[in-house]
Amino acid sequence: MELSVVIPTIEERLPYLLILLKHLLSQEMKPYEVIVVGDYSAERYSAISSIKEYYREKGITLKFVNVKKGLSPAAHRNIGVKRASCKYIALIDDDALPVKTWTLQIFRSLEEGYDIVGGPIKPLFISPPPKWWDEAVLGPYVATGNEHILYKHLYGIWTCNMGIRRSLFHRLNGFDEKLGFTVKRRAIGLYGEDIEFMIRACQHGARIVFNRNAIVYHILPPSRLTYEYYKRRAISEGYSKKVLSSINAHTSQMRTIINALKDFSFGVIRILYLSIRRRNPLPIPYGLIFKVHELTGWLL
Repeated sequence: MELSVVIPTIEERLPYLLILLKHLLSQEMKPYEVIVVGDYSAERYSAISSIKEYYREKGITLKFVNVKKGLSPAAHRNIGVKRASCKYIALIDDDALPVKTWTLQIFRSLEEGYDIVGGPIKPLFISPPPKWWDEAVLGPYVATGNEHILYKHLYGIWTCNMGIRRSLFHRLNGFDEKLGFTVKRRAIGLYGEDIEFMIRACQHGARIVFNRNAIVYHILPPSRLTYEYYKRRAISEGYSKKVLSSINAHTSQMRTIINALKDFSFGVIRILYLSIRRRNPLPIPYGLIFKVHELTGWLL
């Protein structure tokens, strides 16, 4: 199988990574190799490297690439793809779990001639979510619910669940490593490396498909389902959109404000539409509050 799986990770998330590696062994069509890029200590790196032999017995090459701490997930992915030997690449996060046909569905879509393929990212709760939570309305704040996004081929294909031709990845020079990390002076996240990548892919005429059968489940612990977490994430989303709107072009302050108001208006309409369609009014006030926080992120 001409498929390499690339996983960015950090030492603190090792328990999630081990669960994911176990799930990859149960794939109906096993990948040729799995490449893990993480910032492990020497002691921990030596311990997890022992897993390689077990993977080899199962017919999969497992590679661990140890990097310095502080690199963004975008940088981890770029490093992983450079170490890959297959013509097709599948990207997944360390806290996501694929269905048994995930690699097969990614492989089939790329074999059909598509350059990029994405699939649904569904929530996997450790404990029940709050009553105001809704996948379609609030899921994107925690990298789930992308199948409810209107323009899935551009805004709904995320690095948590993405397949790509390695040749296209290299032509596009990978992900922008300035995105996808924490802005320490503001203590907020900077996201959007996947959307920025998709925009460039579209500009290069890439063939893109959303495969509804290529499903992964994103683990959501209680800490990511609190009001405070969503507030911080909403501010980060707004700031990220501001940065994305100005990449490769000078954007005036007035244009930034106009873009922020347009995004806010569209977001409000989307919240109301999805809530009415799903007959669930509870997320409406929370969705609107978080959109206001997004607006503040735009104006930072």
